[in-house]
Amino acid sequence: MVWDSTEDSIQNAYEFFGWHDVERNTHPRKSTDELVTAFDHKLNEERPENIKPVQWEVDCVATLLVLLGAMYPDFKQVNQERSRTP
Repeated sequence: MVWDSTEDSIQNAYEFFGWHDVERNTHPRKSTDELVTAFDHKLNEERPENIKPVQWEVDCVATLLVLLGAMYPDFKQVNQERSRTP
């Protein structure tokens, strides 16, 4: 087996939002409602006490971007293109 740090990040993103039953390399798409519910729950109800709210929001958004890039490869490509534009 070869270790894949990208796949580990994707798995961590699914688990971060509460989806612990996702198999590696499958990247199932979640509905908008599922994503919004999971994001809101994580952001508003699961912040560790030792992390400031602003940093927690950054962490949640960054993890969501990893997840969206895995579920929607076009999103990842558009986001990369956007970051290259001055």
